[in-house]
Amino acid sequence: MHKKPMTDKELKSLKPTDKIYRKSCSYCGLMVRVMPSGNKYFEFENKANKIRLAIGEYGDISLNKAKEIAFDMLSRLKSGENLKNSGVTFGTLADRLLEIKSATLAPSSIKRDRILLQKPKKLLNMDISKITTLDIIEAIKEFENGSDTPKRLFNLISQVYKSASHITRNITTDINYKYTFKSVSKQNYPTLTKTSDIKALMISIDEYNGYIATKYALKLAIYSAVRPFNARSAHWDEIDLKNKIWTIPANKMKMKREFELPLSTSLIRILNEYKELQGWGGYLFKSLKSDLRPLSENALNTALRRMGYTRDELVSHGFRAMFSTLAHENLEAHKQSSEIIERCLAHQDKNSIRATYNRSKQIEYMRKVMQWWGEYLDRLLLDKNN
Repeated sequence: MHKKPMTDKELKSLKPTDKIYRKSCSYCGLMVRVMPSGNKYFEFENKANKIRLAIGEYGDISLNKAKEIAFDMLSRLKSGENLKNSGVTFGTLADRLLEIKSATLAPSSIKRDRILLQKPKKLLNMDISKITTLDIIEAIKEFENGSDTPKRLFNLISQVYKSASHITRNITTDINYKYTFKSVSKQNYPTLTKTSDIKALMISIDEYNGYIATKYALKLAIYSAVRPFNARSAHWDEIDLKNKIWTIPANKMKMKREFELPLSTSLIRILNEYKELQGWGGYLFKSLKSDLRPLSENALNTALRRMGYTRDELVSHGFRAMFSTLAHENLEAHKQSSEIIERCLAHQDKNSIRATYNRSKQIEYMRKVMQWWGEYLDRLLLDKNN
């Protein structure tokens, strides 16, 4: 007497143990592999032909879909087809992934990912089911040159496998990146300092098609170089568009002192543009859930992830390091001192009496640095087609 096929309720009730175990779904050779982590993976098994092939992870694929795939595999096997070849190359699946991502990512981000996925040439024409973990490791190790390319490439390859979970198991989960590849020494806050990279970022932000408040919060953060919290929680009452100055109250500042930041004409233009779209009053960048709350803590970094930047490449706090690095490299251009650059970042003068005495002069000098920074960023966007 045949057992009834496993139900979704029965599948959910399977509990993890300290070892991997498999359970038959009693349908066309469909099996479920239960991991100690609790993750469950569908497999097709045919003992007569000594075949066991991955179908995909439960959650990414429903039980009903797994049954359809298992039925199709059994039918193909009976017709004499060799199931060990998926018939789909890594390159084809990489193209398919980029097509899916293009719906949410800027063209510049897709272009960057495409260039990166073309690097492991050995993998491109290989059948996805024939690739081994060793193939992936060897392909990535070619780019261990002190850059962040290996990590970015590994993440993209993993995404390709996740998008192909209906064809093959994600073998990148078998690779412990930390103990397989050389680590790149990280800064406190990952950032970009090459003009070409900053240009690509500016274009990605400009073309961002997510929540409009997040897009403009990113612009405010990068043009002002304030801390992400100050950008997210900016209030219209703090900003004097006429006199081009932003007064951030002491209770919002790390050092608990009121901070006045001169705003470039570029940023004033952006803020006026945003005001026309969203109106004046309250928080500039309101939460989707309530007008009485600002954007969430993760909003800016989540947007950067959507653009394709990993946590190791860029975080919103890194905009400050970006500004600092470029401003120090271009002292001749804006003709201001390192002290003034630090003041623009709200790094307080240790001598509080001197800091207060020089306040008006500092504002004038700070304005020159911020104006130079705004014009620098504007030029990158104007040159976006080159």
